[in-house]
Amino acid sequence: MKITALFLYLIFITINLSADKNWIPIGPADKAPQKNTQLEVNPSQIEPINKIMKNVMLIKQLIDHTKKEESVANEKDWFVLNDENKE
Repeated sequence: MKITALFLYLIFITINLSADKNWIPIGPADKAPQKNTQLEVNPSQIEPINKIMKNVMLIKQLIDHTKKEESVANEKDWFVLNDENKE
């Protein structure tokens, strides 16, 4: 048991020392270089994207419209078969 504990202790010390050696320091976010976040898009690419977005919006409207009709169509008319309150 003592040999196993010593062996595990040596492994953990070795891992700890190698981790300190291979550590990458992390600096504060203030000093991070600012990158240009805008994508380079050609004007010829904007028109197809706009067409795709219009088509997607039309499809979404059609799907939403059909969902509303289905909910109305599924309503059931209930009829009383045996009226227990009759005298």
